[in-house]
Amino acid sequence: MEAVASYFINGFSYLFTKSYWSIIFIYWHFLLLEFPRYVVTDIVILIKELWPGQRITPDFTRQLLQHKTLVSVIIPCHNEERTILKTVHSLKTQSYPYLQIIVVDDGSTDATPAACAPLSKTGEILYLRNSLRGGKSSAANLGLKHCSGEYIITADADTTFDRDAVWYMLNEFSDPKIGAVSGNVRIRNVKENLLTRLQAIQYLITISVGRIASCKLNILLIVSGAFGAFRREMVEQVGGWDVGPGEDADLTLKSKLWGSKIGFAACAICLTDAPTTIKGFINQQRRWNRSIIRYRLRKYTNLFNPLHAGFDLMALIGTLDILGYQVVLAYSFIIYLGWLAMYHLPIMLFVLASSYILYVLNTGLQLAIAWLLSERKAQDARLFIYLPLYPLFSGYFLKFIRVYAYTEELLFRTSYADPQVPQKVLDQTYHW
Repeated sequence: MEAVASYFINGFSYLFTKSYWSIIFIYWHFLLLEFPRYVVTDIVILIKELWPGQRITPDFTRQLLQHKTLVSVIIPCHNEERTILKTVHSLKTQSYPYLQIIVVDDGSTDATPAACAPLSKTGEILYLRNSLRGGKSSAANLGLKHCSGEYIITADADTTFDRDAVWYMLNEFSDPKIGAVSGNVRIRNVKENLLTRLQAIQYLITISVGRIASCKLNILLIVSGAFGAFRREMVEQVGGWDVGPGEDADLTLKSKLWGSKIGFAACAICLTDAPTTIKGFINQQRRWNRSIIRYRLRKYTNLFNPLHAGFDLMALIGTLDILGYQVVLAYSFIIYLGWLAMYHLPIMLFVLASSYILYVLNTGLQLAIAWLLSERKAQDARLFIYLPLYPLFSGYFLKFIRVYAYTEELLFRTSYADPQVPQKVLDQTYHW
């Protein structure tokens, strides 16, 4: 213990001999790259906190009810015998009454067909089935062909919803410029283990809080596949869902380039189960982060060309935000570690430990804002206990996963061998 204390005392003594600019240079990764991004988010959210919460628009609400506006809900599923009925029941108990629930079975080999059969016979759901698995995009597009609603909601087969969630989603469409709306995704199995608790903090900060900021800045470019809403006209005109993985981000970008704004309904809560094992979490994050390279740097390269007919400035800014905040930040952290080892090796551990304290303070501010906005304050208050561990999870562990995912996609295009999509489908798609 004395050796540790002496090491940190020497570290502080070393810093005191440096100028302010030298100290900033030593901590350049946090102070120059990460902290400014967090500050922008925090300021936007603090301003949002001073405003009233999400409002239901009375005139638009009356219009929906008077016209009995139908909303089609597409639920693609594959081997979801244990969850599909819970998801359907959660939709059937929504306070919004005019729902067409379409379950698209994408070649399930379990008892999913038997579970859905009774509801299909009574007409409570429209049950469609691909005899051969085609992937989530194929299932969603099959459902699209049978949609009768003016609006379309897509939902994962393992999600459940707060009773007024659909109302809050539809309310965003009171703005005629809105073409797509992201729901607020939260963790249902938060009490499962430490990993799910840390993911619950991640969802609170990056989705419940982060998407409010992105939406207010008009740079939101992701509608969660777990719970998203779209104008049917828009989905049909842009050609529906392209082959995944990352089909949710792809459709969001097509919506933006179609000329619409992307909304975020913070009060439209859906609950989903997070991975409970390290292996499952890593595989999920690899899949999600590979799609960033696949779409942001390959398919939609015209976003970077101001002379292109479909150029959209806010889509470009949103894309640069994603690339900077995730790709550049992850790689630059590896560079930062190498730089510390080369030029400040004697105090490297001290710098990392003191940076960790800055991360904890910053995360504490973000989590506090998320708690202020939360509709589940008692549940979310318990997450503060795990605050000291979160920077290790997101600041270190998650960055290394991202670097691995980006690198394998850049070098080997591994998204074209994703197990979530049948290989025969992947082989027939254009490789951006």
